[in-house]
Amino acid sequence: MDFFWINLGAGLAKCYSASAHMELDMAEVRLQIPDEVISALQEKLGINMKVTDIAKDAVTLFNWAVGERAKGNLILSSDEDGNKMTRLAMPSIERAAPIK
Repeated sequence: MDFFWINLGAGLAKCYSASAHMELDMAEVRLQIPDEVISALQEKLGINMKVTDIAKDAVTLFNWAVGERAKGNLILSSDEDGNKMTRLAMPSIERAAPIK
């Protein structure tokens, strides 16, 4: 499912599913992330990248990875030539794997 977010101000946001053409209920998530982790991400992504946007992107990526694993696919990273492969292994993602 594809989603897009609309921020409505302090603490308010809406999430819409473009494919279902509907507004979705949203849970509020509060995280404590070390400042060093956020700073390192902002250095790579641009200092103006908001923490909220980083968190939304992280949830989007996690949702995709869980969906792919549920289909039986592995989550892999490779160099630009497609050679050196590394598999992402997280217990939470592996719980979505089909039972053989």
